[in-house]
Amino acid sequence: MKYFNFTSPGSTLQLQCSSFQLQGSRRCRKDFLQVTTLGFSRRFCGKKSSFVVSRNSRRIITRFRTNARGSSRGFSCSVSASECGVVNRVTRIVGGVETEVNEYPWMVSLRYSDSMEHICGASVLAGGWVLTAAHCTEFLSASDLVVVVGDHDVTANDETSAQAFNVAQIVNHPMYDDDTLDNDVALLRLASQIQFPEDNTVGRVCLPEAGQTYDSVTATVSGWGTVAEDGADSPVLLEVSVPTLSNAECNVFLGGEVTANMLCAGVPEGGRDSCQGDSGGPLVTEEGGEVKQIGVVSWGFGCGQPNSPGVYARVTSYLSWISSYVTEC
Repeated sequence: MKYFNFTSPGSTLQLQCSSFQLQGSRRCRKDFLQVTTLGFSRRFCGKKSSFVVSRNSRRIITRFRTNARGSSRGFSCSVSASECGVVNRVTRIVGGVETEVNEYPWMVSLRYSDSMEHICGASVLAGGWVLTAAHCTEFLSASDLVVVVGDHDVTANDETSAQAFNVAQIVNHPMYDDDTLDNDVALLRLASQIQFPEDNTVGRVCLPEAGQTYDSVTATVSGWGTVAEDGADSPVLLEVSVPTLSNAECNVFLGGEVTANMLCAGVPEGGRDSCQGDSGGPLVTEEGGEVKQIGVVSWGFGCGQPNSPGVYARVTSYLSWISSYVTEC
């Protein structure tokens, strides 16, 4: 039995094993490799292709059992540690400013596969999954999309940190309503795993705490969308800070159209907001030394208009749904 520990909060331990063939029944009672960590325990046996187990946990335990009655070519496993919600800030949208290059390493540019045109934002949840808005993907197939991580200027091709991935599966929320934009979230499963470099130019965003409302907190939204309503897209990643509102406050401005699955952010005077092209991108806040995604850019009346907050899908409403697909979080 082997224990692997990592002391930093918000860390992810990732176990990656090569392919193997172990004697064993369906229940893996003879030869097996058992992996146990937070919320996950499984035995692997028989013929198995290479696989990855990754969890937001400080400990991962492996147990290998064999009766040594047969031999094979063997296999190997390696463990690595990474953290979520770590910004790359040297110093420190509508009404926004340009971010540092790779300041928010979880930012994703979602693009058409044929033209590589940016269409929406998204965020990295795990090596094989990103989170975006359902209205970005509802009429598209997986082959229509490419996910680009580690990018800053979407018009340039000279950024060594950028990685492009094909999409293997689109998982729109089953209760998504394209009339009200309730449940406006989607998961994209990538065709291959993101490689997280040691310099954190590409990284994961942390998920928020269940049960938290995140009312009246300072949040940041980032994206490559238009810099004004019906304006031109920004070639570089922009960010803007906005305070969140309670749903009761927001519905005063938006006429009761905000559901419990939504979160609002903005200032009464307007001028700071997400806009077209920012859809699907993350609204984040710092909490406990980590950056946590509390919203997904969804909808609004115009961009940056007075008394018209931006509306985001509330991520805490979807933690169980996300974890049913994304076991690495």
